[in-house]
Amino acid sequence: MSRVFLFGLFILLAPLYAAQALSIQSPATVERGLPLQVLIHPAQASGTVRAQIEREDGRRIASAEGFSIRSGRDLESSVVLLGVPSTVEPGRYRIRIEYTEGAESLQRVRYRELQVLDREYQESTLVLDLAMSELRTSTDPRRYRETRELMEILTRFRLDAVFAVGTMVLPVVGENVRVSARFGDRRQFHYSDGGRAGSIHYGLDLAAPTGTPVVASASGRVVFAGDRLITGYSIVLEHLPGVYGLYYHMDSLDVESGDYVRRGQVVGTVGATGLVTGPHLHWEIRVSGVPVEPEWFLAEPLLDTYRVFSIIETE
Repeated sequence: MSRVFLFGLFILLAPLYAAQALSIQSPATVERGLPLQVLIHPAQASGTVRAQIEREDGRRIASAEGFSIRSGRDLESSVVLLGVPSTVEPGRYRIRIEYTEGAESLQRVRYRELQVLDREYQESTLVLDLAMSELRTSTDPRRYRETRELMEILTRFRLDAVFAVGTMVLPVVGENVRVSARFGDRRQFHYSDGGRAGSIHYGLDLAAPTGTPVVASASGRVVFAGDRLITGYSIVLEHLPGVYGLYYHMDSLDVESGDYVRRGQVVGTVGATGLVTGPHLHWEIRVSGVPVEPEWFLAEPLLDTYRVFSIIETE
């Protein structure tokens, strides 16, 4: 076999070898309401990696962009963080991964199977007085404007916004603190006029006396700090690209938009502002716009870099 033929064969097979060299790691199962992590190694060009969870017929239920992370040994990978909505039906789904490859930036698509497991959520009832009933049913234009503005914040994706990778801490602690509502609760609101309405609770409520300190559950950048009609005095922290922490119903704020805060730093105090039935902090985590279980991050890291680079180094 001639050297010319071997060289030609190598040129033809080089793209195939390059494709095989790419490693994609993703979980095979996840409970609804939890986050998941997709790893693409080696890292692809910035801004060219996307992943989405979709039904078998291609209908999308969640999507996110990827960003690069680097280990101390200069290993670099692309990571996509996705949230599985708590409202999806358990069953078979798939993860669609899109990326560009090579000097010619060829578009590639790969799929990974995903089984979404069931997770039970509690049911609760909240009886609202006249003032709270009117607030929840309000058609005040301010309410809709603030909702649009918040969604614009929660769907922003900044590649360099890597502020926290470890586990979180509860934002309110102490002897007088108790959990008054959990993530995913299926709620029934009973209005003062006898009307009713259902909703889903997207955070963890920590009841505590007004004035109890509230700390940042993880390091991040303050992207919103102000008063909102429904959520009262509120703070939004950016922890990772597309990952945000929300703090609602506070009595006072100790930070401003643009500030950087550390894990455990005091950012304000517990209150009863906005739509509430008593003093508490509503703590919520959004991953690419999808609310996920905040208590998950008390034991599991926001970004499992140890797992990421353990996988890479053994390949």
